Amino acid sequence: MSSKISLSIRGWMALIIGCSLFQSSVNAGVPEILDELELKWERQSFGASQLPIYAVHPSTETPNRNHWDDMVVPSQTLPDSPGWKGIVNHYTVLGLTDTLRTFTANVSDGRVSSHFVVTQREVEGDIKAGEIIQLVPESKRAWHAGVSGWRGINGGGLAGINASFLGIEHVNAGFIQASGRRVYSPYDADQILASIALQEEVVRKYDIAPSYVVGHDDITERKQDPGPLFPWEVFFKKGVGAYLSPEELSQSMVPYWSVKEPLPQGESVEFQLSYMARYGYDLDPRALLTPKNIALIEAFRGHFSCNMRPKAIPLSQHSGTRQDMAWISGLVAKYPRE
Repeated sequence: MSSKISLSIRGWMALIIGCSLFQSSVNAGVPEILDELELKWERQSFGASQLPIYAVHPSTETPNRNHWDDMVVPSQTLPDSPGWKGIVNHYTVLGLTDTLRTFTANVSDGRVSSHFVVTQREVEGDIKAGEIIQLVPESKRAWHAGVSGWRGINGGGLAGINASFLGIEHVNAGFIQASGRRVYSPYDADQILASIALQEEVVRKYDIAPSYVVGHDDITERKQDPGPLFPWEVFFKKGVGAYLSPEELSQSMVPYWSVKEPLPQGESVEFQLSYMARYGYDLDPRALLTPKNIALIEAFRGHFSCNMRPKAIPLSQHSGTRQDMAWISGLVAKYPRE
């Protein structure tokens, strides 16, 4: 990242940043926490930019602490590496210590994990924002997505999201419920800068298409992370993920995109769901407003049409607004399915 771009992103993020909700249980930095949890680790460099990370070694004495397996599809272009097709972005809800404890717990069932964790500054602790911890080797399948689907990739085993998508967790408190609305915790600017740098490397290394950088809420109705305060436009400006620029969005509204049908004159849930399915969301547009489809519409709004504006997400309006339909028609045209 150039210093000019970094400063502009940092300044932009400063407008939305708030205080962390976490209070660390220990006054320790990342190395001390890893040591406290009896994890073996070393400082390494990741990718062409030599991004510094903490790499946790596989546990040989207690293999149940390794929350991953070998079921990975070999790459078509890189025979010695997994063929990662995408990235799923998450938030942890837990603070760093509890996140690492959960992802390395010595249990035989119910293990969860993610390839990388990006830290947030934590109150009353010496945990800096923007530290990157690798818990699962790139050659292994982490257990982060659960039952989910995207662009025809779904199910379990070698066909599932976990076998095709790397997982990246961001330490973040998630949301609280207040006055019938979710109030989301903001992300740390340094955390976002580090995540962008990491995802730039992953995208470049595995030639990941923009439409395959998604949120957990994009691929399943069961989850809400990373939420509408995850700054997708900032990632897009650095070549990570799909988005529409203001120019593209205004053109799509006139309409500019070569779609088979014009935008409906009024609000249309049928159009919205049909085009969301065409773009990649794992839904049945014929089912209309099922709980699953409603949740995925909300995820779409948090990612695209209402990103960084959670209060703009309607509480009870689930049909496609003009803004929603402009976004999804533009995305379908700009990022067609293979």
